[in-house]
Amino acid sequence: RTSLTCFGQACSVTPGTPITDDFARTPSGRVSNHLYDVRHARLSVMVEMRRMPELIDALSRVNFMSVLSMDILPVDEYAALLEGYVLGSEDVVQADMVIESLWFRQWTEKLMPKPVRERLRIPVADPAASGTPVP
Repeated sequence: RTSLTCFGQACSVTPGTPITDDFARTPSGRVSNHLYDVRHARLSVMVEMRRMPELIDALSRVNFMSVLSMDILPVDEYAALLEGYVLGSEDVVQADMVIESLWFRQWTEKLMPKPVRERLRIPVADPAASGTPVP
C-alpha cells in the first residue's frame, strides 16, 4: 500500500486496485492516482457559435480531455476587424473553458524530475542500476 497526497488530502492506492470516482472532490469524479495524474488548464478560444458542439466533441475525443466549465461571451466582429482579425460572416463567441486532462504515469514518469517523483511517492530508480541518470 502506498500513501500519497491527492489534491491536498491524504489518499492511498494499491497497484491493481480499482479506481473509484470521487464526485465530492472534482466535477468529473476523477482524481490523481497511481495510473494517471489529473491536470486542469484554462483555454480561451474564439469560435463560430454554431460550431461550439463540434469543438467540445473534438476536445473530448482526444487525450482524455473533458470540459469542466465554460463561459461564453459575445464577440464584437467590428471591433475585432479594427484590430486586424477577420472572423467571417457567422456569429462568433469567445469561449473561456476549464479543461481537465489525464496524464498517464506510464507516459510521464520517466520525464519527472526527482523532487516531483518524491512528492508523488513514485519510486526513484537507482541510476547506477540502469546506467541512465534520473532527471
